[in-house]
Amino acid sequence: MALFGSKKANVVTDKSVIQSQIFQTENVARELLNTALRYDISVFQLDFYLLKTKTFTRIKNGNGSDIWEENGDNEVLVRDESLFLNPNFEIKQSYEIEVVGLQKDYLFNKFHVSVGANSTFCKIYLSIAKGSVLTYNEEIVSQLEAYINKKKVRANILIDVFDNPMHDFISKMYAKLRIDSTVLFEKDEMFLISQGIEPVSTVDDDLIFHFKKKKDTLAKGDERTGREFIISVVKDELLIEYIKPKKGSPGRNCKGVYLGALEPKISHEPTFKVSNNISVIDNESSIEYKANQNGYIVFENDTYDIKEELDINEISFKTTGSIITGMDAEINLNVKEKDVFKDAIGTGMDVEVNEIEVEGNVGPKAKIVAKTAKIDGQTHGTSHVRADKLTINIHRGFAKGEEVNVTRLERGKIVGKKVSVTQALSGDIRGEHVVVELLGSHVTITASRTIEIKKMQGSENKLIIDPTAISQLSNNAFENDEKIKDIDHQIKEMNYEVQKYVTMVHSNEQAYKQIKKRLLHYQKNKIKLPVSLVRQFKEFKTTIEHLESLQDSLKSLIAQRERLNIIKQTVQEHIFEARIINRDKWVGYNEIVFHLIDPPIKLSYTPKEGSREMIFGIDEDEDGAYRIKGKKE
Repeated sequence: MALFGSKKANVVTDKSVIQSQIFQTENVARELLNTALRYDISVFQLDFYLLKTKTFTRIKNGNGSDIWEENGDNEVLVRDESLFLNPNFEIKQSYEIEVVGLQKDYLFNKFHVSVGANSTFCKIYLSIAKGSVLTYNEEIVSQLEAYINKKKVRANILIDVFDNPMHDFISKMYAKLRIDSTVLFEKDEMFLISQGIEPVSTVDDDLIFHFKKKKDTLAKGDERTGREFIISVVKDELLIEYIKPKKGSPGRNCKGVYLGALEPKISHEPTFKVSNNISVIDNESSIEYKANQNGYIVFENDTYDIKEELDINEISFKTTGSIITGMDAEINLNVKEKDVFKDAIGTGMDVEVNEIEVEGNVGPKAKIVAKTAKIDGQTHGTSHVRADKLTINIHRGFAKGEEVNVTRLERGKIVGKKVSVTQALSGDIRGEHVVVELLGSHVTITASRTIEIKKMQGSENKLIIDPTAISQLSNNAFENDEKIKDIDHQIKEMNYEVQKYVTMVHSNEQAYKQIKKRLLHYQKNKIKLPVSLVRQFKEFKTTIEHLESLQDSLKSLIAQRERLNIIKQTVQEHIFEARIINRDKWVGYNEIVFHLIDPPIKLSYTPKEGSREMIFGIDEDEDGAYRIKGKKE
């Protein structure tokens, strides 16, 4: 192997003159340390030349006759993987080194590297620090190889055994140096320089209850769900997984150490059974238990099952805690508590299921979210119920849904697309279409399309037609108005910018044409282009491109404003189709109100007590004025 560095010389230190010494050793680091102790200096003040490497191997047979034999061809050795995977095979190396004082004109003094390894020492890496420099010379390949080998020897890494990655690295560095002469590492980099045989880890068996992990995740968010009375599952969801034991495979690291594989531990074999609602998939590495349907998981009589319906007496902090299963799990929940003096759903409980029927009352601050919900009792004034299809007997809280049916409304609030109330004694109703069988007093009804009263018994009611009655429409309408104002402001500012650049382009257009003509002349006659003219040409071209970009943005803003105005106009037109209908005579004082969006005005009308004016809408007269007027069906 070629030596590298400057010519060998004695180096004078503060302590003494270090005489070069040759050692035959299996542990280079130990010889360096012993030499440093003899001279009473730091080991970092020493260097060494690797003169020769010998590789010895043997196979222990246990009878005491096995001996170390010198291996003459490491390449052949490396190719025989079965030999390395033989637990009785052993390998070691001996090195002949010459220890010298550290040279001041050291060849790699700007090449800052260190050697590291993964946890098994099967992969050895060369870490090169940012700012390191390599410079080309004719012997750089042998010099770099010797330099890296010295680093490996210090770390007890075998030489010339697992070194293919190192040769690849050196080849790449050599190719770069041949082209660039010098390689500067602009960031920290790491390269693989040795790779042994990585063992495959043994896998102990394990039983993973994935649905319980889901429960723990839910519990972190809300202490009321800590018990998680119901754990919902969806079809094809992985519920339980048994990891089968598997013995790993051995390896050998870059120090030559054999890495055996442990026997797997078996302690989690499944002892439970599952119903037909759970499929069992036996794979090579695991057994998976998956849901065959939506629902919730139960464990009864040593058997896991999935059910869709659940009957419970009450939902409270003491019994079940909040029940959050999600609406996609298709769980139908029946809450049986009927006692009028108790709450079927207790204070502060959250319930989220596909379908729920509550035979009793909903308590204070309770929240229900479902696709379908039916409450046979009454809701508290601070309760919230949301469902696509919602039926409530006595309602005092907040209810929202696509289709809402309430038997008796008492100071509660309803928001829905289609709302039907049998008795509205007091409260607030907002919807697209609202029907009230019996209207009491102090009720505010706001609709975007129709309000129909079949029997009027009270007074002091407000019947309002507002195209933005539904909260979603209201928010959109408000947002659209704000967007239109903002876009108008942007259009005004962009028009100013466009005009400014248009003026700039027009005033410099002739100069631009002259510059372009001169540059084409120079280019045609192969004359070097003047830097100043090129710069002026590019600046003017950039100005034109910026003007075009501004004009495109202005067109986009104008189109966006037009779209928003169309949406606004569409919402406005709803009011001309809207109707307020009272199929009974008017009782006491009641007010009819129509809200217009553009112009933003409010029209009000008070029907005379005892009159039988039935249907009301809004008209625009010849003068463009709007008024409330009686209509036909």
